[in-house]
Order: sequence, then C-alpha cells, then structure tokens
Amino acid sequence: MFDGTTNHSEGDDMNTERHATQKEEREVLESIHELRAEAIPTVSEVMADPCTPFWVSELIPVLLRKDACDVAGALELLAKVFGKRANDLLKVGQ
Repeated sequence: MFDGTTNHSEGDDMNTERHATQKEEREVLESIHELRAEAIPTVSEVMADPCTPFWVSELIPVLLRKDACDVAGALELLAKVFGKRANDLLKVGQ
C-alpha cells in the first residue's frame, strides 16, 4: 500500500550528484566561452591600438573587403605556419 513516502536509494543520490556535477561543468564551460568572446577585440579596437604594427593596420582594410570565412581560414593557417617558423628559429638560436 502507498503511504505517501518515497524510497530513496544510494543510486538516486549518485544520479543527483552526477547531474549537479554535469550542470556545474556546463556552467564553467559557458563562462569560459563568454570570457573568450569578451577577450577578442573588435577590428576598430585593433586599428586604434597603438601596439598594432603599422603593416597590420594597413592590411585590415584589404581583409575587410574579402569573405570573412576565407580570411579567417587563411589567417589561421598563416598563424600556424608562422608560429612554427618562429619556434624553429628560436630552437636554432638556443
């Protein structure tokens, strides 16, 4: 007969804890994504930054006339290529 109480087992506790942990992990990841999005400057901010090399400031207007996806892909590849080149040059200098 049903007396209005529920049976509570260790398995229920483990499921509750696992769901709470998963929720916390999702919240942390969302916070990280938000911080990363905030950390990326706008094109205007890069152009206005006195630390931006002049050649980058000259290149930005050219890049703005191109397809954004093409530019992003090409610059990502170039970042990897020049990052490797810089690391190789640093290793030679050691």
